[in-house]
Amino acid sequence: MTRNRKLFLPLIAAAALFWARPALADGVLGAPLIKSGDIAAVFIGADADYSNDVYYFATVGEMASATFLFNNHAGPPGTIVDPDDSALAIGAEAIFGICVDRGGVSPGTACAEADDFFYTGAASRNDDNLAHALVWSRADYEAQFGALDPTVFPPEYSYVVGFEDILGGGDEDYNDAIFAVRGVNVSVVPEPLTMTLLASGLVGVGGASLRRRRTQD
Repeated sequence: MTRNRKLFLPLIAAAALFWARPALADGVLGAPLIKSGDIAAVFIGADADYSNDVYYFATVGEMASATFLFNNHAGPPGTIVDPDDSALAIGAEAIFGICVDRGGVSPGTACAEADDFFYTGAASRNDDNLAHALVWSRADYEAQFGALDPTVFPPEYSYVVGFEDILGGGDEDYNDAIFAVRGVNVSVVPEPLTMTLLASGLVGVGGASLRRRRTQD
């Protein structure tokens, strides 16, 4: 085996390991939800002082096209909402968010400023640049918190989302609005810096190999 090939294989192995990284038992913070079918959500519960309205967003920050799902204080557990996600392509990211009313009631006077909203997925969507949604596989959630009644929370709702509703990170309990989702898969994406370094390594190996071939020619 040549020296270049020896360098190349560990990089490929590292890439495969990173892309195949499983969700942690306690959930994945900021995991994107990727549409795999008809999307619907079922409310599980909450333990929060603030009143949070949960939405499905066709576009981040655009309330005109958002679908209200449930309120964390008023929504009975087991409430199922099937938003119109027909405009979202299979394989695209489905975005959920909460509007936090710090007055404690809903609807209220909040939900007017950017820092009243938190979204699933990338931390950069949130005004404090922190991820506010933790995503569990249903199996991991049940292993941690107990089984969900399948007659109330159907088994096809295979991922569970929990929000933290305090600007700046709060107590990081991610139980301020909890719901399960069907029609999505979770994609754990490498950190941009990691992928940049990995790509640079691959390019460097490729360049060295090309130079060696030219020299031999």
